Amino acid sequence: MLGFMPVEKNNELGLFYLYHIIITLLFSGLSFYFLPSLAFQNFMLGQLYSWISLGSLGLSLYLFFLKKSIALLIALIVLKWPILIYVVYKLTQTVTLEPLWLTIGFLPIFLSALLWSRLLKDR
Repeated sequence: MLGFMPVEKNNELGLFYLYHIIITLLFSGLSFYFLPSLAFQNFMLGQLYSWISLGSLGLSLYLFFLKKSIALLIALIVLKWPILIYVVYKLTQTVTLEPLWLTIGFLPIFLSALLWSRLLKDR
């Protein structure tokens, strides 16, 4: 339902999620072994934030193409950013954030998009 569809020949979104899962697991494992604890936590928070954004995008697309619950789609689009901003605000109060590692946590989604677009271009 959230965009995690079986990977088929013509399912480009499913391929993107597959690439993103592989790259996320690879970067998470490497960062666990090579980064200090605080940097690893910030890196994982960045990845969590990107996964929440990606999941809400997948749910939005699912609801859009389903065309049954437009009110839920609009509520999801409107409420996503205030909720995410509130979460980041609360995290800044409770956790010591290092902006560099938090930003680098978004790197796997960027690399997944580059890989996905390159492979789609080659088809």
